[in-house]
Amino acid sequence: MKKPAKIALVCSLSCLMSLPVLADLNDGSFTQVDIDKAIEQGKQTCVSSPTSCGINSMPTTGNCMADYAATGQLHVPCVSVSEQFGDKTIYDIMLNQQTGSFTFDLDMDSVKPMSVLANSLTLYAAGSLKAALGDVVVSYGKTYKMKVNTKFGPSGLLRQAIEEGENPDVFASANMAHPEKLASNGWGSPVVLFARNKLCALAQPDIEVSTDNLFDVIMDEKIRVGTSTPNADPSGDYAWELFKRADEIKKDSFMTLSEKALQLTGGVNSAKAPEGRNKYGWVMSEKKADIFLTYCTNAVLAQKEVQYLKIVTIPEELSVGANYGLLVRNGTSNEAWQLAMYILSSKGQEILREYGFKTTEIEKKE
Repeated sequence: MKKPAKIALVCSLSCLMSLPVLADLNDGSFTQVDIDKAIEQGKQTCVSSPTSCGINSMPTTGNCMADYAATGQLHVPCVSVSEQFGDKTIYDIMLNQQTGSFTFDLDMDSVKPMSVLANSLTLYAAGSLKAALGDVVVSYGKTYKMKVNTKFGPSGLLRQAIEEGENPDVFASANMAHPEKLASNGWGSPVVLFARNKLCALAQPDIEVSTDNLFDVIMDEKIRVGTSTPNADPSGDYAWELFKRADEIKKDSFMTLSEKALQLTGGVNSAKAPEGRNKYGWVMSEKKADIFLTYCTNAVLAQKEVQYLKIVTIPEELSVGANYGLLVRNGTSNEAWQLAMYILSSKGQEILREYGFKTTEIEKKE
């Protein structure tokens, strides 16, 4: 009597059950006793040594028992498949038995990803969050023993990269619009407000500017006003909002300011700061602008590097607030949701506040 040449076994330790997927069988007849014996041997091997069956970290809850129907359909609810970066995805599949044999064909239309077991996570985040979320990620990694890969840049360009096929687990944007657009296309949900920021003005030391006269100074045709790139970087969008508010002070101010503004950062073709340099500090140290409108958090970091720069608070009539949105990709791992919750936790919010962000954490009542 011939024996199966190969029995690939997938089992869940929580259910203490096994599923034989018969493949590469030699031609011949097999009694039920032969099959039952092979299954039991495979089951015992899998239970005693899960890694020998290719099992790393299968779910410990739910029903993972395979179900065979008289019609010849075999339902397999827990198949672990290794993915890119070492993650494992758990699939629910259906197999159809070939007539007169113990061979089964996979019904590709039935394959459904159920969950992902992550060995690492990927976070895409706005450039203005680099220092703050960099520290949050380190704290999260130490707490949960999980590696987080990060990519920081203009939120609009990151959103575009996601739309073109890149798949981070979590996206943290410097506005609500970019994650909301992804959410409307089914990439993830919900979009959560997790931090706030404001625009400030960075000024060269020889520019006589204050909160009271900022409007007059930026309207001066001799003053070079630098901004980030609208649409690509929310910082540029917020600068344009400031220009619109200027119209309420003096007619046609928006046209004057938007036409004279130098879009120096945040675009695809923007000049890159040298490695390790703060890009706003670098732009100002290179004398590319007399005044640069950016987030207050960016201004603080730039001044730490280029100490002679001045930070000017935007007057209330021109002030623009920035709301930061957080989004988790649909179908990603539980660990990705855990990272998002950590950003929203007391510890994550505390780190954001240390870098000058206004946070959304609800204060505990005494």
